Amino acid sequence: MLFNQTLTYISLFSGAGVGCYGLLEEGFECVATNEILEKRLNIQRINRKCKFDESYISGDIKKPETKEKILKQIGFYSKKFGNDRVDLVIATPPCQGMSVANHKKKNDEIKRNSLVIESVDLIKQIKPRFFILENVPSFYKTGCIDKNDNLLEIGSMIEQNLSGDYMLYDEVINFKNFGANSSRTRTLVIGVCKEFKDFISALEFFPDFKQEKTLKEVIGSLKPLAWGEYDSTDFYHSFRTYPKHMQEWIKDLKEGQSAFENTELNKKPHRIVGNKIVLNVSDYGVPQNRERAFIVGASRFSFDFNLLEPSQSVNIQDAISDLAYLCSNEGAFESDYLNPIQSSYQALMRKDSPKLYNHQATNHSQAALEKLKLINKEKGKECLPKNLHGKQQFKSTWGALKLEQNQPHHRHTL
Repeated sequence: MLFNQTLTYISLFSGAGVGCYGLLEEGFECVATNEILEKRLNIQRINRKCKFDESYISGDIKKPETKEKILKQIGFYSKKFGNDRVDLVIATPPCQGMSVANHKKKNDEIKRNSLVIESVDLIKQIKPRFFILENVPSFYKTGCIDKNDNLLEIGSMIEQNLSGDYMLYDEVINFKNFGANSSRTRTLVIGVCKEFKDFISALEFFPDFKQEKTLKEVIGSLKPLAWGEYDSTDFYHSFRTYPKHMQEWIKDLKEGQSAFENTELNKKPHRIVGNKIVLNVSDYGVPQNRERAFIVGASRFSFDFNLLEPSQSVNIQDAISDLAYLCSNEGAFESDYLNPIQSSYQALMRKDSPKLYNHQATNHSQAALEKLKLINKEKGKECLPKNLHGKQQFKSTWGALKLEQNQPHHRHTL
């Protein structure tokens, strides 16, 4: 923070600087921005993202000289403007979403993921009050090679290097539920310096949950365009030019309709083969016969679990009663089962797996622990004063487990 109370930040892998727009809107000042491609930094310069040209740092973050330039700029801000400490570091390093199990096939991409390690290394040197990492949904389980040439999951690497100084929280979210105009599922990792553990939790950094926007809400106000026309007031708003024969496919469509719904054969998407119309689609949108198995997963759905037969359903008690109770920040990636099997479901889950994996408790802030003490058995945030409800997107965030239920839950805290 500067003498005048202005908050400061550093952006790594900053691209054209689009991600910094919100920070500038909130009054943050950019101490340094790093991007390997000079042309992207030039866009940032045009938009006057930083006050000083030295803050635009072009170069490979793996090279010591690039890191030295970033650290030098921090020193400059400290000496000239009294910046006691960088408030925030944000980093979006390139990452190929791939598990450790697949590393032999894609070792070059695993090495590319090691850019994440360079980000973590800089965070350790800069020691910001807060940091945010944003990446692909599979980020935490993706493989990387650490400084000692060991292969491990990125999540484990982050925790090994930063959990001593920071409270960490990671979650996969879809930005469409936080005000974005498009669907974009990403992992967010938020770190809060433990100096502030009694005052703030990483959970409190999440914005308010918002209902996703409809297509009409996003583009409904744009000017209607003719075939091939560009909007003279908006360079990015244009009507793509298609081959002329495709005009027949779409000219009679109503809102929400597909060209494949046309009743006339010549108005359905097709190609001509030997004077015959051959449709571009077969059954499910694929132009050739292709038998495949599909596994579909969803984070939210309207399935009624009560429709299951008793023999098919498993409640929370059946699922996890054999797990040992943990306090905040207890547990390990791999451990032994301490309790015997207590249900047929647990017997199935333990089959051929003598070890217990991923039984780890969140590292809660002291403020969060005080909130949890106020919640009664099988109750939720209704037990809390309204000023402690927070801005979490799920109503069950501060909810205690209801052991006899088999309903899906986004997150349980107790």
